[in-house]
Amino acid sequence: MATTFTYADDIAPMKGDYFGRPISTRMSQYLYEQYDRPMMQMQAEGNKLRAQQLAFERAELELERVREENRRQQDEADAIARVSQDLTMGLSSDMDPTDQIGFINKTRQDTFAQSPRLAGSPLFKSLFDSATKSALGSQQQQNINVPQMQQTAGLGDVEATERLADADGVRTRTELGIIETAKSQREANKARAQSGRAKAFGAELKTSLSEVKNFGSVVEARPQSGDDEQSFQPVDKFQMTKDENQQMMGIVNKFLTPEDQKKYKENAAAQEEGTGGFFDDESRKNFLINKLRDRAVDVLAEAPESEAERLSTS
Repeated sequence: MATTFTYADDIAPMKGDYFGRPISTRMSQYLYEQYDRPMMQMQAEGNKLRAQQLAFERAELELERVREENRRQQDEADAIARVSQDLTMGLSSDMDPTDQIGFINKTRQDTFAQSPRLAGSPLFKSLFDSATKSALGSQQQQNINVPQMQQTAGLGDVEATERLADADGVRTRTELGIIETAKSQREANKARAQSGRAKAFGAELKTSLSEVKNFGSVVEARPQSGDDEQSFQPVDKFQMTKDENQQMMGIVNKFLTPEDQKKYKENAAAQEEGTGGFFDDESRKNFLINKLRDRAVDVLAEAPESEAERLSTS
């Protein structure tokens, strides 16, 4: 049966501790050399082994750290070339700067999703920050003419607005929106101008219509000689002066359509020659009044409705 060697049972009695008194120096030296030194050496060897084991483990950890760093650097080197090329193509494309910024952010997210270890890379942070600053600078540069474009758009000057937008060779979404505003304003300006011209035309037409209504007068017919006076029966007759006829011709040329002008002039000439045409001055006047009212109705499409209605019923 194995026995256990202990200090209390085996060493202490030999040192004299068993009897409660010390042993001699020579004996103590002997016991130290035989037992204490070997035990201390064993403990030292154990400590040395443990230290070697810890050093080995630290070396393994350092080696793994170096390997991981090498893998990260390799991944970074592989990705940096690819991402740099993608960003360069995006920034040099025809994309709007706002779209470029969105593209940069998406590229950042995709890159870090595929390789999470790159998220803390200072190199990638610098790369994406530089790309974003470039897009923002491009956006600011492209929008430098926006205030001027807004002014020209407010005037409806589409050509000037487009020239400002094309100054840098790219039309951004903001600039395209301002161009559409300029086009809308131009159409509104045309509509107002057309309405203004129609209104002015209608006002002149109304004045001329009132003038024509006042032309002519009823006169009493008189005999040409003394003999005729005895048998003459006075008859009222509507007549216009030569000056009034000339004024009416001017109104015809200004307000009537080419077709109505031709009809009026042919009938007036036939009347004057006694070969037909207008029955008399009153029928000539009424013809013109009716045609002027027809023209007033045409103004309905151009002038404000209330104005055209007032003209057509005047």
